[in-house]
Amino acid sequence: AGYAIVAVDPVAPPVPLFRRIPFEDLTEPGPFAAVVASLAMHHVGNLSRTAQRIMELLVPGGRFILEEWDRERLLDETTARWYFHQRQAAAATGLLAEHAPLPPHYEEWRRSWLADHGDLHGYTAMRAQLMAPFRERFFTWRPYLYRYALHESLEPLERALIEEGAIQVTGFRWVGERNPPS
Repeated sequence: AGYAIVAVDPVAPPVPLFRRIPFEDLTEPGPFAAVVASLAMHHVGNLSRTAQRIMELLVPGGRFILEEWDRERLLDETTARWYFHQRQAAAATGLLAEHAPLPPHYEEWRRSWLADHGDLHGYTAMRAQLMAPFRERFFTWRPYLYRYALHESLEPLERALIEEGAIQVTGFRWVGERNPPS
């Protein structure tokens, strides 16, 4: 569509499109019409500094498009149990071959998951530190867990359970706009 793209991912394949660095280390001068972050910002070290860097990279009126998930909502007992049992079912069918074996019991899995994911940023931190400097243009909560080591065929079930209030919605899509300089 005529856009020049710079992709940033520390574990990207070694091709010219990618800068194999953490986003915080990006030195491209910009300006860019948009910054798109898909399931990455929950890993960055300093959300406020990252937001500032995105502001510096964007043209006035430029868009920051964020596709993320909220690890805090996976702390909900019912949501976490549903996810664990879906992972067990996927493992039983061989769909989790690339992942480490799941612990056999929910409590053991939950302790392990919390230990491994305790340092990730959740929605509350992203809203306060990463999204706050931008003018919000769009926001929606959406199913995500089916994408988190499960299968796309589970999206309708996850959506239905969310709509019934049986489990928490964990994914979100947000678009913010860089305010023009004052």
